[in-house]
Amino acid sequence: MEFFIVWIISAVGGLLLDGVRGLAWGFFLGPIGLVVAAISKPKKVEELETKRAIQREAETKRCPYCDELIRAKAIVCKHCKKDLTEDPETLDK
Repeated sequence: MEFFIVWIISAVGGLLLDGVRGLAWGFFLGPIGLVVAAISKPKKVEELETKRAIQREAETKRCPYCDELIRAKAIVCKHCKKDLTEDPETLDK
């Protein structure tokens, strides 16, 4: 009887920690599944991190002078302090 109670607690704990995926881990693997559910990232968090990384990449560009990442709307590079409103190709001529 205690075995059954531990197994149910593992399934419910997995559900609380990681949603339906955690419920499956807890139900099929018991206490081991509860540990797996506790250390794994929820799927929603992984998707959110991916979306934020894509958004950050879209909001940045490379400085034409020093090749460092800067914000896309920047008018002065924070690394080399060059003015980005002027075209670097016309300055070289």
